[in-house]
Amino acid sequence: MGQKLVRYFIFFVCSLVILFILVTLILPSTGRVMKETYIQASPKVVLDQLTTLHHYALWYPWLQFDPAQKVTYQTDKRMSWRSEGKRAVDGTYALTGSGGDSALRFQLSYDDTPPITGAYILRASEDGHGTTVIWYMNMRAGWTPWWRFYAAMMNKLTGPMMETGLTNLKILSEQADVFSNIPIKETSISRKYVATLADTVTRGLIYATLNKLLGEVNAYIDQQDLSAVGDPMAQFQELSDHLYRVNAGFYVSRPFTSDNGVQLMVIPSGTVLMADYQGSYAGVQDAYQALSHFADGFTKTASVYPWETYLDGNIPQGDSSYCHIKVYYPVSRK
Repeated sequence: MGQKLVRYFIFFVCSLVILFILVTLILPSTGRVMKETYIQASPKVVLDQLTTLHHYALWYPWLQFDPAQKVTYQTDKRMSWRSEGKRAVDGTYALTGSGGDSALRFQLSYDDTPPITGAYILRASEDGHGTTVIWYMNMRAGWTPWWRFYAAMMNKLTGPMMETGLTNLKILSEQADVFSNIPIKETSISRKYVATLADTVTRGLIYATLNKLLGEVNAYIDQQDLSAVGDPMAQFQELSDHLYRVNAGFYVSRPFTSDNGVQLMVIPSGTVLMADYQGSYAGVQDAYQALSHFADGFTKTASVYPWETYLDGNIPQGDSSYCHIKVYYPVSRK
């Protein structure tokens, strides 16, 4: 009786294995999922979000599982991430090519999956101010049974994540489109020495105070036999609705001993985002907002406040003054 039960059990197990293999052979060897959304932003703005890997932390679903995960950027087209959280999802991602402004190809692998390939296809609206984004992914499962099951369920397993990602991309792109007319670039700066003088003033006295501070610093530089280097600069810190801290001065060629209220400010070497703004001075706030939005893909550095430089010494005299200004926003890599 016992031997018969053992034989029945072995037969049952073998039958399950054979059935499993037969079902696996029936399942597709390739999984495919496609999602799309409409974004009220130009194709150029959307493409900028897709090609700037530092922005992926703000929208890409595979980087949303664990906010503390470590992302490493091997190049500007390849990154990997690693997490030790309960919902850890390790992976690699690479941009592999493009077809002009209409398609961007990529390769993704996470949690030891077979490589997933796909693309983003961008289709501009008739007026050019909107973009339909089609995001598709393909996975070749090969003969591995569990990956064939995954391929068969790929739309249900991966589709909701892609929909969430597209929603995030839509929000990000539409915000970026507002500031798309302000050129921003990432650059590195060397250590800078600045002779500055600060004052706390009301909103209405900013322009008069700015010119007064710069004049006093310039006189101090002449007295101390220092050499001014480059254009005048200023920092603004809003303390309350009507009160501002204004810090203004000039880059100098060497460090010096602070005296007569003039302070030595040292800007450390590092990475900055730089916005090139031209227009009435009242509109420079758009440059700050654009930089803040762009910097969300970085870790903001709190040690140095953003600062402005006034090209050709053209210091604003009021909100309506036409200015050519570069705004520097210190950041660091995540």
